[in-house]
Amino acid sequence: RHNVHEPPLLADLCQAIGVSARSLQTAFQSIFGLSPMSYWRDIRLDAVRDLLRSRSDAKSVTEAANQFGFVHLGHFGVHYRKRFGETPQQTRNRDRAGVRADRLS
Repeated sequence: RHNVHEPPLLADLCQAIGVSARSLQTAFQSIFGLSPMSYWRDIRLDAVRDLLRSRSDAKSVTEAANQFGFVHLGHFGVHYRKRFGETPQQTRNRDRAGVRADRLS
């Protein structure tokens, strides 16, 4: 999670923990119900959502997605909506509206 900006190489992970790629994939599927790469994608989606929900007005959806390695925005949007039940723009707009309302109070 600390290196969310850098894609992990499956071979490096396997070497670091001393298991085969198949063993790692089987363990991830058993524990998380996902492949290692799907798990990593979800971590990155969580990071984008956190950034979009932050009080910083500096990041657009595209900038936030690119910051965490999502280069195909169509695929990013599909995965984001599937994971969170809303589009990235809806997340950004809702949370920014709350910030603006706080500032007016």
